[in-house]
Amino acid sequence: RLPIVADTPQASAAAADGFGGEVARLAEWLAADRQRGARLHAGVVAYLPFFLAYRPGNHCSALSRFADLVCPPPAPAPRYAPRGKLRLLVVAHHVRRHSVWEIVLRGLLEHLDRRLFAVTVYHLGQREDEATRYARTLADTWRDPHSVANLAAWQQILAADQPDVIFYPELGMDPMTFHLAAQRRAPLQVAGWGHPITSGLPTIDCFLSGELLEPPGAAAHYRERLLCLPGTGCCTTSPAGAVTPLPEIERQLQETPGVRFLIAQRAIKFEPAHDALFAEIAAQAGECVFIVVDDPLYPWAARRVHARLACAFSARGVDPARRLQVVPWLSAEAFPALLDLADVFLDCPGFSGYTTAWQAIHRGLPVVTLAGGFLRQRLAAGLLHKIGQAESVAASAEQYLALALQLAAECRDPRRRAARRAAL
Repeated sequence: RLPIVADTPQASAAAADGFGGEVARLAEWLAADRQRGARLHAGVVAYLPFFLAYRPGNHCSALSRFADLVCPPPAPAPRYAPRGKLRLLVVAHHVRRHSVWEIVLRGLLEHLDRRLFAVTVYHLGQREDEATRYARTLADTWRDPHSVANLAAWQQILAADQPDVIFYPELGMDPMTFHLAAQRRAPLQVAGWGHPITSGLPTIDCFLSGELLEPPGAAAHYRERLLCLPGTGCCTTSPAGAVTPLPEIERQLQETPGVRFLIAQRAIKFEPAHDALFAEIAAQAGECVFIVVDDPLYPWAARRVHARLACAFSARGVDPARRLQVVPWLSAEAFPALLDLADVFLDCPGFSGYTTAWQAIHRGLPVVTLAGGFLRQRLAAGLLHKIGQAESVAASAEQYLALALQLAAECRDPRRRAARRAAL
């Protein structure tokens, strides 16, 4: 009921209703036999409605209903008893080189006042890298699958650690993390915006977001109490390191004249309702090329999205064979080279990219984004507001089109192009 990609705007919009209907069927099935609920709550739900976030609309009610059905009834919250430093537990699946680590978690661990906090980190994921090793140095206590074998062991160690506050930076992405968060193990339990939508869990007290990320009335989008931190609610470090050149891609682009628009997002972020917007930019921008990337997890989904874009381009009289170029998914070291080759970065209006916009800005690449009605549609907009570059934040599809065309014209003047990149 929750497609990884949808082929039409109608199919995308219908997905949420289809999910809601299946949740209602699950409720009826559980109500028919109480033992079914007991068996369900005894383990970890194998699949989460992760892809619901990529469909349009306010999904607070559906996610809350889902959480109430698949998680055991929560126990009362433990009472807070002062014991010196606040004991903060961070539970995350992506304590490695990942957007959750780079954007949400790293700055928190680096800058917390350790006179006030004693920090324990649970790294639930199996993958490790240099970021994992660095994170270990920032924790007073560290636990991972090397020392904690399974769900029962995690539950046992969590009960023994007795945290005052638990922070879950990415709820909704990993079943084990979700299962632990569904239990009441601390007086205060908090979610972050590593997965930018409500958890739906009754056991999560607060959702930490950013003042520049949320629209008016955003509290209605969350089951948790919404707390907006200053700015974008996170502290990030400028990306650094050697850049791997891309001679083959550079050669291919040199054969295609015109402005280079880059949409560097995975297939799941392309909402079909916006295919026509990209095609309109291609039709009005003159000589140009749209650079899109393959998908590392779902290459078949990328092919479907690129076929959708090709149809939209053709319908607008634009030859996709000349104006649409697919490049491979690149390593973290090579991606900055692609940003350097592009002229304009187009953010996906359906699901904005904070990490990619953050990387683009650090390479001086102008970003066009559309500030939508939900957190997940306002990530790049919040970042641009934070750095004083909100002039490329659109409030409508029409303004998005106008900004893209304006920047395309500007890029044809080498002096103006260089000046904007230097300013960024």
